[in-house]
Amino acid sequence: MAITYGTKNRPPRREQNRRHSNAGRGALARLLTAAGLFFLCFVGKTQFPQQTAVYQQYLTEALTGSTDFQAAFSALGEELAQGGDPLEAVGDWCVAVFAPAETTVDEILPAAANVLLSEEVQFFLTWDGDAAALCAHLLPVEG
Repeated sequence: MAITYGTKNRPPRREQNRRHSNAGRGALARLLTAAGLFFLCFVGKTQFPQQTAVYQQYLTEALTGSTDFQAAFSALGEELAQGGDPLEAVGDWCVAVFAPAETTVDEILPAAANVLLSEEVQFFLTWDGDAAALCAHLLPVEG
């Protein structure tokens, strides 16, 4: 009895190879994307320490803040049980977890960020187009 390829039970070997190569490309794309994001964060942290230090306090508070996850999940469950829109319920849950109502604009953008922003705006308003001055401003050399 001869084995025939292309039946429903077993696809031809060429199709199997195509499936595996497409899966490999997706994994490679995800790996390259993750590596690119890591590199971008690494370069941003090392080349612009003053700019990243401004947001360090905000990020620390966001990561270590006390969020009542039990209440957030209970509210999500109640809203879904009442037959509400699932996307809207998840959106409300995300707001409750990641941006509590008591957060104000002053907490999000600290005073140091306002000073840094005004300095950057002033530089670009007075910048005459000199590339060397721009490089010196964006990449200060600490001596």
